[in-house]
Amino acid sequence: MFPHVLLLTPALPQPGVSGGARRTLALLQALLEQGARVDVACFVHGWQERAAAGAIAALERTGVGVIAIPLPASGAREPGLPEIHQPFPSPAFTRALEAWSKNARADVAVFDHESMLLHRAAAQAPVQWLHVHESNVLARWRAAKLDSGRKWHHRAEALRHGAFLFERTAGLSGAICLTREDRQSLTPFLRTRRTPVAPLDCGVDDPRPREEIPPPSIIWIGNLDHEPNREGLTWFGEAVWPIIQAEAPEAVLEAFCPVLTENWKKLLPDHPAIRWRINEPDTDAILRSGRISIAPARLGAGMRSKVIESLGRGTPVVSTPAGLAGLPARAPGCSGASGAGEFAQACIALLKDGERWRDASRGAAETARNYLPNTIRAELARWITGEAKARMWKPARRVEEAP
Repeated sequence: MFPHVLLLTPALPQPGVSGGARRTLALLQALLEQGARVDVACFVHGWQERAAAGAIAALERTGVGVIAIPLPASGAREPGLPEIHQPFPSPAFTRALEAWSKNARADVAVFDHESMLLHRAAAQAPVQWLHVHESNVLARWRAAKLDSGRKWHHRAEALRHGAFLFERTAGLSGAICLTREDRQSLTPFLRTRRTPVAPLDCGVDDPRPREEIPPPSIIWIGNLDHEPNREGLTWFGEAVWPIIQAEAPEAVLEAFCPVLTENWKKLLPDHPAIRWRINEPDTDAILRSGRISIAPARLGAGMRSKVIESLGRGTPVVSTPAGLAGLPARAPGCSGASGAGEFAQACIALLKDGERWRDASRGAAETARNYLPNTIRAELARWITGEAKARMWKPARRVEEAP
């Protein structure tokens, strides 16, 4: 017998340039590979609407049931609730879960983001796990250090996150974190003792270095709806890009995102060598197209999908220390840089020195081999389904011989 898993997630799982949606899709695939029956309850964001029908149909073809509710427009705010959770208290989502539970019952509920704990009461399951994409407590403390003008706001938000978790994690089977740093920051607030660390996988079964040096393009990929992405890309455009252009005028920056508003378009300077690429679903082709993948995030926490997946394609990564969370120090294929000048010089070196780039590509594949999908996904799924399988298994009664 295989357990029935209800996966609650803040965004429709689908391929594309949103790291969160890809992470959830990987978790879903891990559960399916372990033989679990899976239903997904999710929100559909505005940037997902165009491709939602196709993504839902693709999930249903694999036997996954889908409960998809449009993300509510910003309206009344719930007092005391951290900002990042404000969009998710949805009566429509709760009603959909209650209707689903009349005809089905899950053995395991997985809350694939802290926000989904808002719907814990409606997700009736004897085994319940939280899958933490990033520690919002840690993310807000980082923001307080960087944004001195709003320091007290960020600290207050960190404490609200802690109180939110303390209130809503009692009785959970466990909380799975992406990095040890996330786990350390969350432990004081989690009312569960089981906190395994399961990092992201590289998305490739056989990571290999790139055979040919690609054109001098720098790749950034991400969802601009996420504050750390906006802040990091702005910093790169204002502080790093001018240095690169002065010393490597042949360089091109390609920024891939699922949707681009007029305000977000202003995050980068209007420059002929900067190209926005919108809603391109083939992440594999994107990450293989550039000479360098960048992760200029200075806020946030957790592992970055764009980093580990770029390494899996043999594409060297230049990142801030925050962007390399979850990876070992001085991981081959990764250049860590804190300041704008250091970041720019790391990019310039890989753009101009072919042999250095080849060495970095080999290092990227070497690092990625420690994060293979088969190994990591199987371990993640075993954590989630193990207790449910133990509950479902009942030893056969012993038949006494007749006297």
